Amino acid sequence: MSYLRFMRAGLALGLVIWALSGISFSAEKLMISGEFTPLDHPARHLAFWKSLKLRSVLENKIIRAPSVLIDYLCKDNLVQGFSNIPKPADLAPDYKADLVAALKDLPESVKKVVGPNLYGIAVVSDLGGSAYTDTVLSETKEPLGAFMVLDLSMLNRQANEWLSWKENSPFLPDSKTQLVAEIETASSDTRKNALQFILLHEFGHVIAATVDLHPSWNKTHDSPGKHPFSALSWKLYEKSAGYVSIFDHHFGLRRYVTYYRGAETKIEISHAPQIYGALEKTNFATLYAATSPADDFAESFATYVHTVLMKRPYLIKIRSGGHLIKSFSPCWGQKRCETKQKIIERLLGVSK
Repeated sequence: MSYLRFMRAGLALGLVIWALSGISFSAEKLMISGEFTPLDHPARHLAFWKSLKLRSVLENKIIRAPSVLIDYLCKDNLVQGFSNIPKPADLAPDYKADLVAALKDLPESVKKVVGPNLYGIAVVSDLGGSAYTDTVLSETKEPLGAFMVLDLSMLNRQANEWLSWKENSPFLPDSKTQLVAEIETASSDTRKNALQFILLHEFGHVIAATVDLHPSWNKTHDSPGKHPFSALSWKLYEKSAGYVSIFDHHFGLRRYVTYYRGAETKIEISHAPQIYGALEKTNFATLYAATSPADDFAESFATYVHTVLMKRPYLIKIRSGGHLIKSFSPCWGQKRCETKQKIIERLLGVSK
């Protein structure tokens, strides 16, 4: 189950019919039954978000999830097969302080490009993932921006602990091999900075909601080659209408890498050095970036801002028998990621 749930490809298309009668959600006294058409739901439309009268400053867009949004999330979870039943949540004072500080401390170039396109940051519990982003639509169902949902019950780790947990999730552990991730120095290893990196990833999805970077979430058979960012790494796999990497000829294990899923999908962690070695021959900024075109951009955006603009670390260390056998850092400043870096810099207005 993805702890960074983003807008899922193809799932907002058409009419999704789900027999949901008899399922109640006592937190909001909701009863869900009948047909669910994601693109028609009020939570996806501009009128709903305008009615909330949220102010333009990012930290003033944080809200307790309204009942209309809870209704959408509950229906979406059921259609997706998630057992979680999202509920509204209130921010504890210390948690709110961390979240507000995480937003305030972002570079102004990030706030400038994200702010106008982000309609709200709603707080819930039991989402089934730590964060979720979906589009806000016009009356003609054209994307105008996006909203975010954060699950407080999932976001209570310090930065390095959180990233280590995330980057271990594709692998089956053993007693010999250890993978440790670092995105903060010891003095900055806080929950606030974990939240900040998660926000940066989701902001990548917010930007991509209205900028042509990768295949649309609302279309099927949308070729990555038609979009400037995804064309650098992806192609359409016609047999399944899914996507494959242009690097799969030497990165064959990529297709088996899945995050946040059950043990049956995991790879033995002894293969991690080989996987990260192959990753270094691609233009993917992180291993998570190699899982889909949308996460490719979101991870690229997050790690570029984090390491280049904010000058913070991002390091994966793999040890076997106590000895360091592989380390990995994002590719910014390297030739293999030069074109992706230029796209991000143009978006942020920081072109070198």
